[in-house]
Parts: sequence; C-alpha cells; structure tokens
Amino acid sequence: QLDRVWEFFGDNSVMYWMPDQPRAAFIMLHGAKRNVFDLDTLEYEEFYNELVARDIGYFGTTSVASANSWDSSKNADNNVDTQEIAAYRDYLIDTTALTEETPLFVMGFSGGGGFTSNLAQQGLDLGWDVRGFKDHNGVPYVEAPIPAILIGNVNDSPEPIASQCERQAALGFETECYTYEELPLTVERFTKIPGVDLDEAQIWFDEAVDAGMVDGDGVRLTAINSADQAFEAFEDNSSLPGANRATVQLKVLWRVHIVAEDRACEEAAFFDKQLL
Repeated sequence: QLDRVWEFFGDNSVMYWMPDQPRAAFIMLHGAKRNVFDLDTLEYEEFYNELVARDIGYFGTTSVASANSWDSSKNADNNVDTQEIAAYRDYLIDTTALTEETPLFVMGFSGGGGFTSNLAQQGLDLGWDVRGFKDHNGVPYVEAPIPAILIGNVNDSPEPIASQCERQAALGFETECYTYEELPLTVERFTKIPGVDLDEAQIWFDEAVDAGMVDGDGVRLTAINSADQAFEAFEDNSSLPGANRATVQLKVLWRVHIVAEDRACEEAAFFDKQLL
C-alpha cells in the first residue's frame, strides 16, 4: 500500500494505514526486541491486502518497554506499551478517520503474539470496542473473552500454543487454531517477491539445491537446528543481490519462527464476521 504512513510519534517509530471510512482497525504488534519496521514483509502484506479490501485499517507502534520486549503487566494503567498504543490511537482519532467507536482487533507475532490477548483485555478495560485477536507463534500471556485465531508452526514449538488455544476456547468464544505444516520450495515461490522474475527465481532455486538445502523437488534437506547457518551461507554465496529475501521465503516454507499467512483470506473473513 503506497499510502501507508511511517512516522515518528514523539521518539517512537510508528505506522498506519486508514481508509476514509474504517469499519474496524487492527493494532499490529512486532516481535520482541524488534521494532515496527518488522511489520513490513511479504507475509504481512498478504494480510494487509485482505484488510484493505474490507475497509479495515491497521496501525502499530514500536514497544517502549525494556529492550522493545512487550510489557507483560496486566493492568492497563501500569503497562507502558498499552499506554503508548492508547496515546497513538488518540492521535489517529484526531488526525484520521479512526473514531472512538471504531471496532478494534489485535494481531501479533512471537513476543507481540504473547501480548495480543493482554492488550485486547486491557483495551476492553479501557472501554475500547475490541472484537478479537490473532496470534502468530507466541503464547498469549492471558486469555481474553473475545474471538481469536492462534497459529503455530510445526517446527516452532506448537504445543504450548495448542494448550493456550484450548484455554482460550474454554471461555466460550469462537476460537480457531492452526498448525502450519512444512511445504516444499518451488521456483514460483520466489516470484512472489516484488521485482523477482522467473529466471532469477530459478537461479535461487538452483543455488538452494547446489547448497544441499533442498533436493530437486524442493524438499528440505537442512536440519532445522542448522537452518540459521544455512541461511547465512546462502545469503553470502548467492550470485543475486538481496538473497535475504529468498531466505525469508524459505523460513516461511520451513515453518521456523516467522509469520506465515497461508490463510490470510479466511482469517480476514473470520474477523470481518465479528463486525456483523
């Protein structure tokens, strides 16, 4: 989305996209020890595009807690990240079409995923119209009395997320839980990356085969516990610039610790239903 805004709110890096008449807005939460710029990847774009098609806005801030790891305090008045998000929401209410009555959802990854239900509950405590949350690869700190989607990857310790999903569902609200299974690499996968054509995608595929990362059918050969070293070597030795873009797609396919949006359309529809 070319009109997405990246700016500073005080000293804090923030971003937003807001339609002229938002039906709702997602609060986006980055992973622990990172910042709001992590919310700008292909996998996020898959979901953002589904939100835009439904006139649902989104915004995010960088965590202001220690080391940019989200504040686990359960009281909104004592949670520095909740207070920062609340202040930025107020700013957006003053400067965009967002209103006090606009329904809200929360989506987070990893440490941000852990904070999703916490923020959702605290938002309810503050009087916000919070309708649901979506967690990728993080165990929520608490359960929240709203619909939820929880996603874990098969190579990323999905068991704790599954257990949390059971507790969330026990509250009696609609809850969907997914464990994404590993997928083989294809040449076409790399053409998802803007600016990468089929010839360049073939070079990256062949380099991954030559490096012993995958076989000729794209099936992973690298041990998951050696994946980081393999990604680094691939980036160092690739003949094409920007090889980190290729390794990100391998991480998504191999289901290591990264956002995946296999069900972006269905998940956006799940939240859209909470607005009816």
